[in-house]
Amino acid sequence: MPSLETVEPDESAPPRPRPGRSLLRDLLVAVAAGCAWWLVGFLPWLVHGAVDVFVGDRTGAFLAVPLTTGALTLLASGALLGGVVAGLAALINRAHPVEAAASGFVGTAVAAALALTQASGTVRDLAGGGFDSDDRVLRGLCLAVALITLAGWVIGTLALLSRRIGGGLALAVLAGVVPTWFVGLLVSSTSATEHLATITTVGRWAGAGVLACALVLVGIRPLVRLVWWPVAVAVAWLVGPAITAAGYLQVYLRPGGGLPDALPEALDATWDVFVAALAPSVRPVTPWIVAVAAAALVAVVVTARRPTDPAGS
Repeated sequence: MPSLETVEPDESAPPRPRPGRSLLRDLLVAVAAGCAWWLVGFLPWLVHGAVDVFVGDRTGAFLAVPLTTGALTLLASGALLGGVVAGLAALINRAHPVEAAASGFVGTAVAAALALTQASGTVRDLAGGGFDSDDRVLRGLCLAVALITLAGWVIGTLALLSRRIGGGLALAVLAGVVPTWFVGLLVSSTSATEHLATITTVGRWAGAGVLACALVLVGIRPLVRLVWWPVAVAVAWLVGPAITAAGYLQVYLRPGGGLPDALPEALDATWDVFVAALAPSVRPVTPWIVAVAAAALVAVVVTARRPTDPAGS
């Protein structure tokens, strides 16, 4: 009779992940991404407008997101900021990037689908056949939110591929959208429209602070990373005009606007607004200069104190 030998466990082998723990991490990422998209992205709307909207001839309706043609600025900025933050939520499970990205995408998609379904159903019921309740309008708005959210999520998820460069670009996008988001939040929560100029200035500096963080995260070592600094600044610079153009487009999205025949003309005019808003003369550049200078100073100090950069960062 052959003898049975005791097999000793291989202590050098990496521990196998527990299925239950892995599922819990995936669920955590999905929930965090979905909540981030809605609660963070659309916080200005939830603080003030979600339960105090006017749709058709009735008031007091709850909309999960501002799915109306008169709120394109809030809709676009919320979808973009929410998408980026939802993508960054995958960093919770950075050790398993593929699973984290998949879970974050599912969570974001589910949250967006639920919010858009609720909002479109409410608008359709309350607008009573008006312009906002037109299926073509609702489908267009839903598609726009989905595409903007997807773009933001992709940018945020880049942090999984490269914590410094990907994360820096994600923060650069946030730097561009934070001023609009910040103004919407404070004006909505305080109704302090008489202080709009001050709030707008504070919002610009808040965006500059986020941009400085983005540049510091990118770093200056190795020196090739300096190539990404103008890229990050350019990305942040483009976001504001894009949101401005979205706000201008809502002028055309109204009853009697000649849609859909006038849509090409509206898009051409919106593009012209976007191009005009890119000019440095239409917005203060001081916050941008200060952000870059402060980031350069901090990056030099950090590099001097930490001369080596961890591999794979």
